[in-house]
Order: sequence, then structure tokens, then C-alpha cells
Amino acid sequence: MFDPVELANHGKPKLVEHGVSEVRITLAQGGGRGENERGEGGGGDPTQLKIAIKTPAGESTLEGTKLLAIARQPMPGDDSKEPRGWTLATILDAAGIKKFKKIMLTDVSGQALSLEQADFDPTTSVPFVKLNRAGALRVTVFKKQGEGWQRAGGLRGLASIEVLE
Repeated sequence: MFDPVELANHGKPKLVEHGVSEVRITLAQGGGRGENERGEGGGGDPTQLKIAIKTPAGESTLEGTKLLAIARQPMPGDDSKEPRGWTLATILDAAGIKKFKKIMLTDVSGQALSLEQADFDPTTSVPFVKLNRAGALRVTVFKKQGEGWQRAGGLRGLASIEVLE
């Protein structure tokens, strides 16, 4: 079984069974749907993702293949250290956005999230992007509270990044 990013990169499987010589799949009788289906459809191909980038210098697109080539990192506060996504700062750097005061993130439904430079302090606030099961990029802002990190907002299905200032 593969993590979607590892599958797109032809990487190593997440779950391996050694010594398997045959796999048999039997469809349930009397029903046309799988028991584990959530009704949200299968995941899309992460290599086909596109993030529209708009800066004062012009417009561009960050392609999924370029994003998948970037090493993933664990989420803030994740003790397993298993890579699951990217900090938004890493994605901005890959998109060529080096300096900004304020940015606007927009998802596929038109919802927007405004972030300022202060929201990118690795000790107190980390916007984090992860590929969800539906094949979309989910943005979550993690804020440091006491010894742990709490979710403080986000977007589903990141579609564009615009530099406002």
C-alpha cells in the first residue's frame, strides 16, 4: 500500500507483506458499494496538481511534479517524525516568493485565508500543507500553545496564492 506522494514518485510502499504469493479479491454479494467507501471519490493524481501564483512581478503556476520533488516534513508537534507534508514557507520558496508582508490563499471553492509574515514564525505559528485522501492540498495553520501545537484555521483544496503586499 502506498502513500499518495510516494506512489506518484514511484517510492517505497507504506505497508509491505513479505512472502505473499497470491492475492484474491472477492466482491460482496447483494451490494454495489465497498464497505470502506466514504463517498468522496478516489484520490486524484498529485502530479496533476497546479497552484496559481500571483505576485507583483506577474503570474505563474507551481506544478504538482515540482511540489512532489520537494522533501516532505512532519507536521508541527508530530513525534513520529514521519514526513506528511510541507510548510507553506517551503512551497512559497519553491514558487519563487522570497519576500512578502501579506499573502492570500484561496481554495477551489473560493474560500480565502489571509496570512501575514508574523504567521510564519517556526516557534509560534506554522502554516502547513498536506495532500489529503481526495488528492487536494489542505492548508492548516498550527499555533504553539503551551507545550503543544493547536490547529488554528485552514483551507481545503489550495488553488492559488496571491502576494498582496
